Amino acid sequence: MIIQNYYLNPLTDFGFKRIFGSEENKPLLLDFLNSYLEATLGLITEVTFLSPEVLGEEPGEKKSVFDLYCVTQNGDRVIIEMQRARQDFFSSRTVAYSARVISKSIRRGDKKYRLSRVVSFNILDYDSPDFRDRNAYFHTVWLKDDLNEIFSDKMCLCFLELSKFAALTKPDASEGKRRLWAYFLKHLPEMQPAEETLTDGIFKDLMETCRMEKLNDMEKKDYEKSVLDYEDVQDAIAYARKTALEEGLAKGLTEGKAEGKAEGLAEGLAEGRSEGEANATRTIAAKMLAAGMDTAAISSLTGLTEEEIRSING
Repeated sequence: MIIQNYYLNPLTDFGFKRIFGSEENKPLLLDFLNSYLEATLGLITEVTFLSPEVLGEEPGEKKSVFDLYCVTQNGDRVIIEMQRARQDFFSSRTVAYSARVISKSIRRGDKKYRLSRVVSFNILDYDSPDFRDRNAYFHTVWLKDDLNEIFSDKMCLCFLELSKFAALTKPDASEGKRRLWAYFLKHLPEMQPAEETLTDGIFKDLMETCRMEKLNDMEKKDYEKSVLDYEDVQDAIAYARKTALEEGLAKGLTEGKAEGKAEGLAEGLAEGRSEGEANATRTIAAKMLAAGMDTAAISSLTGLTEEEIRSING
């Protein structure tokens, strides 16, 4: 396989970990987090990487595995997840993962429950059904009361929708770093070296870090495998969505005729779209299992737990 791009794809597992998961490139992670979280956590000047595996309290409980997990200089915990395909109950999973990290911060004998603040930062490479009717690309979810006042600031769920940046129009620097970060994460593989001369600051450092020519032979092989895995995910999503939409169209036409209502067609199409997105993740996982990939790698790429993956062929 020959990769023609000049820059790594940040949405592959290899690219994501190279940019955000190393001590060498920690300034990139700090800038990214501060662009989105400074208003929530204050200025983050340092992070320490923690083990991405968090075990349950009981032997039979599922373990939580994050893409990246770190703690700031103030003791705030930040979970960073790259979600490449829609997963059933994903919003519930983010709550469960965050709650587990919070529970781990309770110290024996602490009657004041001095809990760590936990932020679950989710980068979504798909159209999220939770925010489908909203124009915003970044969403922050808090635990609030019936007067819309924050009840507790110990859990914050953040969702960055990269699908809102499908257009190739580069945001102006005056629009802020949030939009620029989202744009670069989505479109860096399509950029040309000439654009590097027009870029400065942290994004010039990002392009320099992601140059393909900087990879050694072993890294190139690892990256190529990561690209193939990423493309498998995208192909499976497209196929599942196409199939489900066709089925939804047929169902909508049938129901629409039977009921004599236009709503039957609309409902059938909507149901087909929803089923396509929901089934895509399982289709991807089944394809990877058939190809001999281990469940841990599949879990990392799809967001499914290893137990869910093993149940696909069960």
